[in-house]
Amino acid sequence: MKALNLIEKGLSLEGWQGEVVAELGDVVARLFHLTPNKEMVMDEEGHEVNEWIVVLQGEVKVQTSHGNLVLKTGDSFIMPPGYSHRLNVDKPAIGLIVRDMKKAPTHPIPGAVVDR
Repeated sequence: MKALNLIEKGLSLEGWQGEVVAELGDVVARLFHLTPNKEMVMDEEGHEVNEWIVVLQGEVKVQTSHGNLVLKTGDSFIMPPGYSHRLNVDKPAIGLIVRDMKKAPTHPIPGAVVDR
């Protein structure tokens, strides 16, 4: 048995590159190393299922169609279905996105990473 340190693993990823770190049945946890000057823009319609965003290190700005918030180390937020949203950072951060893939088979992790 070996433990996985999510911070170390996240820091080893290229900026905005995501990697699946856990699968529990149909629920998938994807780890991201978020870097400045880019942002993740989700579909205008959002997605069909709840998405749990967890900030493991740093600060992530979440802009939604229903308001904005800043998540800091240790914070989490459940993004409801149908919310368009974008994630960006001013300094590097490590985040985890968890969602049920069976309920949203057409969009593994919707959205695109674009320059800010």
